[in-house]
Amino acid sequence: MFRWGVATGIAFALCTALPASAKDKGACCLPDGGCKDWSLKQCDKKEGVFNEGVACEAVECPQPGPCDLATLKTVCRRMREINKTVVVLKDGPAAEEVTFRFNGDPNTDIVKKTSSGGNAKVKIRGLPDGPNSVTVLFGGEECVSAEFECR
Repeated sequence: MFRWGVATGIAFALCTALPASAKDKGACCLPDGGCKDWSLKQCDKKEGVFNEGVACEAVECPQPGPCDLATLKTVCRRMREINKTVVVLKDGPAAEEVTFRFNGDPNTDIVKKTSSGGNAKVKIRGLPDGPNSVTVLFGGEECVSAEFECR
């Protein structure tokens, strides 16, 4: 008898199944590439991919790309009639150069090297009032983007 592994797309023999006492559990491939032997409910809470009745040791969970976990936080404040914006990148490509681009304009590009944890912070002055956007580029491709408002 074989079971289909959702995260890996390969069949598993019974010898890779969890013991009967853990039959409600399975390999949960987490967004960060890790694996936990959890229930479907636990796996869903962590936005994982559940492999029913299969142990983690039998699963190769997909590993995230350098931008898969990246997030941006933006703050725009008006000080002395000028908008000052701070953008923080978290969990981006580790120890790599990335480009912050504002409102799709290459003339606003700011290149920064991220920390070993994939974090970087930039400050820019003079963005217009109203809606704005920032895109982080890695290897010339969009990594993560966000929209924000300056008032």
